Amino acid sequence: MCHSDVHTVREEWNSIAPTVYPVVPGNADEMKAHAGSFDYILDTVSADHDINAYLGMLKSDGNLTLVGAPEKPLNVSAFSLLIGRRRLSGSNIGGIAETQEMLDFCGKHNFTAAVEVTTMQKNQ
Repeated sequence: MCHSDVHTVREEWNSIAPTVYPVVPGNADEMKAHAGSFDYILDTVSADHDINAYLGMLKSDGNLTLVGAPEKPLNVSAFSLLIGRRRLSGSNIGGIAETQEMLDFCGKHNFTAAVEVTTMQKNQ
């Protein structure tokens, strides 16, 4: 499962990564339907959000990795982690060696970029 602040159309995701399931932030019905169903969540959001809601979508022994850096600390409930033995981890962007390793992996597995160029006016 991938959690991002980009509202990407599911058909696009399916053509890029059919094993990735995007969940639109704030869709309570969709999030509730997926409670306890994910082994791993990659959280790319750098804005304030309810991390506990996403932790609740993990299976037992699941992991949520933060790569976005919200301005304010996230409020994490201990029970969101303790119930189900869930883990919360983080990662920064990495250096040149890590970036090269990621690019090599993408090349080996034929992963390509999906890029959308837009204007500031369109996103306001």
